[in-house]
Formats: sequence, structure tokens, C-alpha cells
Amino acid sequence: MASFVGQECPVCHQKFGDSEQIVVCPECGTPHHRACYFKEGRCANEARHADGYVWEPEKLPGQEQPGAQAPQDSPATGGDPSQNYQIPCPHCGAANPQGASFCISCGKPMSSQQESAFQGVGFGGFQFDQQAIRYGGVSPTDTIDGIPVADMAEFIGPSSGYYLQAFKRMDISGKKLSFSWSGFFISPLYTLFRKIWPLAVLCLLFTTVMNLPTLISLFESGGNLDTMMNMLNSDRFLTFSYISTLLMMVYRVVFGLFSNYFYRRSVVSKMRKIQEKGLPREETLALYRKKGGVSRAAILILLGIYLAASFLMVLALDI
Repeated sequence: MASFVGQECPVCHQKFGDSEQIVVCPECGTPHHRACYFKEGRCANEARHADGYVWEPEKLPGQEQPGAQAPQDSPATGGDPSQNYQIPCPHCGAANPQGASFCISCGKPMSSQQESAFQGVGFGGFQFDQQAIRYGGVSPTDTIDGIPVADMAEFIGPSSGYYLQAFKRMDISGKKLSFSWSGFFISPLYTLFRKIWPLAVLCLLFTTVMNLPTLISLFESGGNLDTMMNMLNSDRFLTFSYISTLLMMVYRVVFGLFSNYFYRRSVVSKMRKIQEKGLPREETLALYRKKGGVSRAAILILLGIYLAASFLMVLALDI
């Protein structure tokens, strides 16, 4: 098999020897000493991935096509390669992680494995299959806010591809804007469903207060709360109604623009707290799934409260 002998490791800047173990970045093809890669925890050229960087070997006299023996561990997880390395290289047949652009064994492009490709902003091509659905075109070996994408997908759960793509766009651009229709139309349900608990409470309180004019009008039409209505000046009531309508419109637009950013902050904060515990890998993943994911129970409870409140309101109007 061809080798990277004579090429330079971008971490220690030493030439590769004939019998050294080498890890090849599956995204850009950069070779590293195995020890150097694990010391850094990432590709030395990771900052250049967003620009579509591809490693080119230094041309040496009599040098054959660069390649190297596949490492024993996955550079992304450090675990059992059989759990993550499933795609055969079309050139040498070595197992590679899904979404790899370059073979970790021979270093050649995995282009024939990417016939159905989608070009994302700074993400490169990816095969439109379960890999694309789970990671949204972002390489699972990449990071967002210093957290591995594969780990973040475990935490997010359903619709992870959509959020990872949105988070990566924000990470690359440095911007906080990322419009969400769910955040625009149903912010209380959105925040509850995604377990953003403090923000969910604020959303519920705000929307309830802003809907008070409607609730008061319903009670008034039923002949109830006459004393309260007599205390309210009609001009003030109309002014409050107009202001609340305007504030709700502004609230919807702002929340639609920033809801993905709020969710990203929540995800990163919770994951870092879990990482600080220093638990074994399996326990950490279990906590990701427990603390992350979605809460359908919270949605059902809220809907139950709304139905109960509506029923009590109807009863009050009939009294």
C-alpha cells in the first residue's frame, strides 16, 4: 500500500516514517501522526474546512500516491471503529466514517460514495441519506461551539439535521439570526417541546398577559366582571388592547429570528454541564439523551391546562 513517507505532520512538523501510524482527516485529507491527532483532538486544518480546503501532498522524487494504514481507533470518538466506520473506500476497500470526503486509509477521495450530493454553506458535499437527515450536511467529526457534532446530534434528538445545519451556519458567520417558523407561530409550545424551560415560562407569561384584552372582552360579553369593567376607562382599555397587539407582533418577529439561537445556547450550556461531570462515555451519552431530546409530555400538559381553562371560562360565562 502507498504511504505518506516523507510528508510533514502539520502538528509536530516532523516527516512521516515508514512504520508510523497515521490518521487522515476524513474531511480535508490532511495526514497526522496518530499521537499528534489525539493530542490536538481535531484536524490541524479544521479552521480551513469551511473554505473547502483540501490537503495536497508535497511532491517528492519517486513518491507514490500518498496513503497510510488505517488507525485502530476512530478519530471522532476514540471508540470501536466498527460502530462508526461503515463506508468502504472505492479504491482500497478500507472502512470509513459516513460523510468522509477522503479515505482514512489510502487518503484518496471518496467521491464515488457521494453521487447524490448537496452543497451546504461551508459544509461540503454529503450523501442524501440517513447521514444527511441526522447531521444536516455537517460532518459528524466537526465541532460547534467546541462540542463534537456527533454528540450534539445525540443531545438534540428529533430534527437534529435541521438544527445542526442552522447552528453551524451561525457558528461560521458569527451571527445570531436564524429564522424559525415554529418560534414565530408557537413560541410557548416550541420552547416547551425543546426543553428550554426558563424561556418557556417567560413565553407563557408574556403571551398570557398580552392576551388579557381578549379574555376581558369575553367575560364582558357574558355579563361578568361588571365591577372590573366599570373600573376600566374604555379609552385606556382600547389603548392597552392596541399596545398588546403591537407587542405581540414584535414578539413574534423577534422570537422567530432568534429562537434557534436561544435553543443553541440552551443545548451548549446543558451539554457543557454534563461534560464537566467527567463521566464515562456511555453514561455521558445517556445523560445527553435524558436532558436533551424533546418533551411531548410538556405539550400535552399545557394543552390540558388550556382545555380546562377554556371549560371553566365557558361555565363562568353561563352563570
